[in-house]
Amino acid sequence: SWGNDNFRKESRINIDVFPNPASNSITIQGITQSAVSLFDISGKLIEKVNALQQRIEVGHLAPGVYFIQANTLQGMQQKKFIKQ
Repeated sequence: SWGNDNFRKESRINIDVFPNPASNSITIQGITQSAVSLFDISGKLIEKVNALQQRIEVGHLAPGVYFIQANTLQGMQQKKFIKQ
């Protein structure tokens, strides 16, 4: 029983993006697939990237608010981050 409870807690982990705000790159934790979508504040898809190393270069983006969308154990999730 202890093992099952422990597994359930682990599966509820959400994605996390850091550093936030970011300048050059961000690291994403909690994703289950490497395909990550990047949206601007208006919801426009900026790019789809392969976050194989859980790291995305964001130095080329204009300063502002962005959203990362990625698959997790809980399904598709979004996380906001700020590009300085």
